[in-house]
Amino acid sequence: MVAMPRIEAATLAEHHELVLGRILDAFGAEMSAAGFTDLTLAMVAKRAGIARATIYNYFSDKFEVLLAYVER
Repeated sequence: MVAMPRIEAATLAEHHELVLGRILDAFGAEMSAAGFTDLTLAMVAKRAGIARATIYNYFSDKFEVLLAYVER
C-alpha cells in the first residue's frame, strides 16, 4: 500500500507555502553551516524534514533555491 503525502495545512495552497518556507529556512541554515559550494539539496531536505525528491516539486536545482531565498 502506498502512503499518501501529509497535507499540513487547511488547503493545498497553504500547505505549499508552508513547505516552501521550510525549504527556504533550511536552505539558509545549511548555507550558514556548510556554505553554498558544499550545500546539497539532500542536506536541505533533511533539515526541512521532507524527502529530497519533494524539493524538486518546488525547484530544479540549488541555484533556483538560492534565487528564491535571496528574493524572499
